[in-house]
Amino acid sequence: MADSPKYNLHSHTARCGHAVGTDREYVENAIRAGFTTLGFSDHVMLPWVSQPRIRGEYAMLEDYLFSVASLRKEYAGVIDIHTGFEAEWYGTIFKGYYQRLLLRDDFEYFLLGQHCFYENNAMHWYGNLPKDECTLKYRHDVLEAMDSGLFTYFAHPDIYISWRECFDALAEETAEAICAKAKAIGMPLEINCAPSRRGFWLRPLDENLLAYPVPQFWDIAAKHGVDVVIGVDAHDPSDYLITRLSWFVEFAKRHGLHLLEQCPLKAKK
Repeated sequence: MADSPKYNLHSHTARCGHAVGTDREYVENAIRAGFTTLGFSDHVMLPWVSQPRIRGEYAMLEDYLFSVASLRKEYAGVIDIHTGFEAEWYGTIFKGYYQRLLLRDDFEYFLLGQHCFYENNAMHWYGNLPKDECTLKYRHDVLEAMDSGLFTYFAHPDIYISWRECFDALAEETAEAICAKAKAIGMPLEINCAPSRRGFWLRPLDENLLAYPVPQFWDIAAKHGVDVVIGVDAHDPSDYLITRLSWFVEFAKRHGLHLLEQCPLKAKK
């Protein structure tokens, strides 16, 4: 297991409306932090869907792809840059759009990051549902997404527990289902660093204080022997410099997880 990961496929841009900084600043700080691979994976821009401060408008798509492609060329030999999106699974509604993106030469991968679902021509947050309905809906959707074959890895799979506020029987059943599926299809799961930067990085991190990673979830992941990656989930170029990656490596060791030293992109079909 590496002392500190040198790759990160989970990085946003200011286009989503809740991140800051220029694309170049993300690259420069990733280099300063010692990364050899940087994947941009902003929140997917969707046709006919507008969610200000959540995802960029569809009109930003070409600028995003052009910017990342230009930086990839400019920094070739210094850092490997890849182009992706963090995306939800909405059943078949946007499946064709995702497939068309993967056919483009300037687009490479999707991360599964399930925050909301699309129903009755509108987006809905899982966390606004009653807690059991929320968990069951999330579980149904992510298991279907994992079977779609579209996603390189599953970002913050334990996010649903922060909407429950405790790790109860239903949370455990959901973790078992997700981890069993991940093992069966060979999909890595991501230990996400974002909550650690909401003030917790200023003092020794306490697993009980973090929204995620949730220790009980990752004990189940270890039992199933799933592959694990660490995702910086950068929303500010400084996140590359302040994220305490060593803590997450130690977290993986404590919980007996198989941490990948590199995370291969899913091969295009």
